[in-house]
Amino acid sequence: MNTRKATQEANRCFELADRLVRAVDRAQHMPVFSAGGFLVVAASQFYGSYWQKPGEVRSEAKRGTALASSPHLILSEALRWVNGLR
Repeated sequence: MNTRKATQEANRCFELADRLVRAVDRAQHMPVFSAGGFLVVAASQFYGSYWQKPGEVRSEAKRGTALASSPHLILSEALRWVNGLR
């Protein structure tokens, strides 16, 4: 990946991560978070990516071959889920 493209991808992921953190902050009052559960998001082009809802076991985590190499897709999917809690 060239430097410019890598920088754009990293910036895209940081922007999505920022939006995800803000969305989770707004959703902390929702029952899914009240039991002390955590939203887990792992986004890496090198080691694979996945996300899992609070209380979900890792084997149920959302993953896939297309998503594994596309951190922004994992971040986007987790963000859609959190935003859908309202």
